[in-house]
Amino acid sequence: MSVVGFLAYYIHYLSPPHQSDTENNPPLAAQPRMLMAGYSYGAMVTLKVPPLQTILAFFDSPRIHTAAADIRLRAQHLAEQQSAILSTLVSPRKSLGMRVGGVDDDHPRKSHDKPRRTHSIDREERIRNGVHELLQRTKLIHHHQHHSKKYDAEDKSTPPAEAHVEKRMQVVQSMTAFNCAYLVVSPPYGLVSNLATMTLPNPFASWTLRKSRQPQRPASADGNQAQTMVSECVGDTGDVKLVQNPTLAIYGDADAFLTLRKIRDWAAKLESTPDSAFHYIEVAGAGHFWVEDDSFYRLRDAVGEFVARLS
Repeated sequence: MSVVGFLAYYIHYLSPPHQSDTENNPPLAAQPRMLMAGYSYGAMVTLKVPPLQTILAFFDSPRIHTAAADIRLRAQHLAEQQSAILSTLVSPRKSLGMRVGGVDDDHPRKSHDKPRRTHSIDREERIRNGVHELLQRTKLIHHHQHHSKKYDAEDKSTPPAEAHVEKRMQVVQSMTAFNCAYLVVSPPYGLVSNLATMTLPNPFASWTLRKSRQPQRPASADGNQAQTMVSECVGDTGDVKLVQNPTLAIYGDADAFLTLRKIRDWAAKLESTPDSAFHYIEVAGAGHFWVEDDSFYRLRDAVGEFVARLS
């Protein structure tokens, strides 16, 4: 969810924002495509991640100094930096890539030299400073909340309510709209999937609690009705996004990390749903690691065809 939110706002600030009104809104094909893809455990994460609009709702108007606000600010800061680089005549090798770990090896270091700070540490400090400066010039929304103190039975008086000002970021006007698609390769569906997720905590539990207290994004009655109909056909509400958006699930029938009967039933049910955008491919003889015969090339060709259809 953090990566998806970061990418959405990074792309928004990197490219000209799209207009939200009907007259100036570009055709559907012109909107950027957000492809969420994963292999094996990553495929399981892709299946369980909330729908795109649910994720982006957490970033609409977050409180400052929270994870969602910091992600938005960092995305905007890095996008503005990259845009500045792209607008100047510099070497095409110039980038904003960050180095993780290691030391500066531009010049060999002798054993008695003091260790020097890595580029990644310096880079992170510059990003934090840039985010702080960006926050200083960002317009905020001030929400006044009133909380009553506990009643004290001894003084027999009703204490006044305490006023608390909550600072939030503003909703981005004309936010870039994304089309969504999913690609899952060798999802460990069945027993392995259930065991792998049995003890995983929800890292966004606090986000969900805070978001439940905020007004949700408006949705059309037709949209809600259509989603309800799909949910009734699919059963698992987490699979609705796979039916409503272009999705490819590909796996091998010799994959020991999945329950073949369960994944066949699951895939067939999603693909047979009315107006479903879900498609699955079962590759004969392919295992979990795609090393049998020409299985890897069959995987490559299938993914290539899927991506070509998205464009």
